[in-house]
Amino acid sequence: MPLLLLYGKPNSGKSELATQVQDLSSMSTKVVSPDSLSFTPEEQVKRQIELFRSIYSFVQQFLNDETLVIVDCTNHTKSFRYELFCVARERKTRFAVLVSTNEKGPNEKWAEDIYLNLVSRQEQILEKSEWDNPNFIAAEECVEYLMKKSDKIVKRATQIKRQINVSIAVFLNNVCQKIISMQRVTDLETTVQVCEGVYFDCKKIYSVDELQLCKTEFIKFWMDEHRNNQENIDMGTVFVEWLSKIK
Repeated sequence: MPLLLLYGKPNSGKSELATQVQDLSSMSTKVVSPDSLSFTPEEQVKRQIELFRSIYSFVQQFLNDETLVIVDCTNHTKSFRYELFCVARERKTRFAVLVSTNEKGPNEKWAEDIYLNLVSRQEQILEKSEWDNPNFIAAEECVEYLMKKSDKIVKRATQIKRQINVSIAVFLNNVCQKIISMQRVTDLETTVQVCEGVYFDCKKIYSVDELQLCKTEFIKFWMDEHRNNQENIDMGTVFVEWLSKIK
């Protein structure tokens, strides 16, 4: 049965996606996470190698013909995603990555310093790397892929669209994170560089919820209006203008 990796920042809704996959799937499932292995957020930073080895051993043990294994953690390093992909390839089973694009930030569980530490280590999905593909942002499409038997179920055009959606979401996540970080250390009215060639004139404090809603609406707008122009620098400029309209 397939191997599914969740990918995203801490406190970004990965466990909710894992639950959705279990509810939608008719397969027997096994979920491994730092919580299930009794790793606290602080230990996920200090004992990262040990955590990865424990997850790897779990996948080795339970990935078989009858079980869907879900790895519910940040999966933030390319090398670890590659190692798990190799297990799936060796077992000749399906493999996919489900991306959580939420941006909730630190909370009671995730102290700010630990949260930012893990976020700083996050290595982006590589669209040309087989160990990061196929990737999805919707649990329904991901389950549909994992439960199909034919290798041809993901049509090229649909797959490209999904990859573009993920790339946009990851790019906007980075922009929003820079804005959030900037707000913690600068005065209200200031201009900051949020990405190469794009500057943001911040005249108010944006909440995480405001940025999340703005990002979601912007992705829909961008895909409808700018399908043939996917350059990140242009997207950043338009997104900053979009943000400036929030009162």
